Amino acid sequence: MKKLFTIIWLVAIIPSAFAQLSPEAKAKLESLRIGMISDRLELTPEQAEKFWPVYNQYLRERDNLRAEYKARLGDVDPKNATEEETKKMLELRLALKTRELGLEKDYSTRLQNVISSKQVLALRQAEQEFRKRVREMVKRRIQQQRARQNERIRQGTDRQRNRRGN
Repeated sequence: MKKLFTIIWLVAIIPSAFAQLSPEAKAKLESLRIGMISDRLELTPEQAEKFWPVYNQYLRERDNLRAEYKARLGDVDPKNATEEETKKMLELRLALKTRELGLEKDYSTRLQNVISSKQVLALRQAEQEFRKRVREMVKRRIQQQRARQNERIRQGTDRQRNRRGN
């Protein structure tokens, strides 16, 4: 099952336009995230039916908290901010983290009404693993793009040399 998941993962993600995250790429990422979490948690159909609405609501609320932080932060550049502005940014960040922790506690309790505590713990691990894999794939993609770009530059330089030599 893990080998199948890995193959599906590689076939689905690598060809997508990762840097731009097109709607198709986002949809692929979302389906892979769902597949990975479902696989790691070994959700039964009954559990999945109850789990996903609760989990998706948690993600929306967490994203709203983060968007609120960004909106309240505004265009303040930490490098050019005054001492007062940076203190305000730190306080805002800590307040966000506190609210985010409260949200996670609340939803951990809600999720334990749907899945076991062992599965809730596996959920956190699956989320971390998914983020790690995505970062690795983005890194590989960037390295591949740089290698292709360097190769094109090298080929262009070789052509210029050949023209001068003739």
